[in-house]
Amino acid sequence: MKKRNIRPGVLLLIAVAAMLLIFVYSPIFTLREIRASGMTNLTNEDIVQICGVTYGAPLFSLETDEISKRLLSDLRVEEAVVRRSLPSYLDIHITERVPVVTVAKDNHYYAVDKQGLVIDAYSAPKFGQIPNINGVYLENIFIGDKIADENLKKILSFLSALNYEYLKELSELKFTDDTIIGKTTAGVVIRLGDLSNVELKAHLTENFLEDVKRNPINAEYVDFKYDAPFIKMKEEIE
Repeated sequence: MKKRNIRPGVLLLIAVAAMLLIFVYSPIFTLREIRASGMTNLTNEDIVQICGVTYGAPLFSLETDEISKRLLSDLRVEEAVVRRSLPSYLDIHITERVPVVTVAKDNHYYAVDKQGLVIDAYSAPKFGQIPNINGVYLENIFIGDKIADENLKKILSFLSALNYEYLKELSELKFTDDTIIGKTTAGVVIRLGDLSNVELKAHLTENFLEDVKRNPINAEYVDFKYDAPFIKMKEEIE
């Protein structure tokens, strides 16, 4: 019976495959630590739990795309980047969903992010953290819903253009007669108009809030409907 000769190339492929298996399943390259970053409210323990991975698992057997999907399935996570890092780490960078406004409905207050997603609910408003909205009609809403109200979208477009640090300076936003009116925590009314130029209105609002923080003024309202902001001072009572 004639023996079959195994080609050298086949032997090389077998050897390479064997080496890869040894490399992949080597105890040197097993998951020993998950290094998570970017969180504000979530903890490292939260991230580990959401990931659903097991310490000691072969590092190269972990599907980073699948882990990203698990993270993104959590309502609190807006973006997730997952990478393997030799010899035994899983590096995860998280961008959390951040509420930018609170909407009242049936004695509850719903925290909404810049995309219109309801991410939390409270029994009382959290004053001094993010502004509350008035003048927006909503039907039944639940955590996880995405609000499609056009008036709310206009307000969210404005708030998204603001740096987050300035949100706590606004106590209220009201939609009325196709215009938006804001109020600062100091009680100054901000007339924003119809938000036809969101970026400009956001820039003007930031500058005004910064100026008032440095040099407090006794203003009744500021009007951004004109080419140059108009500030109406409160009348002094003698």
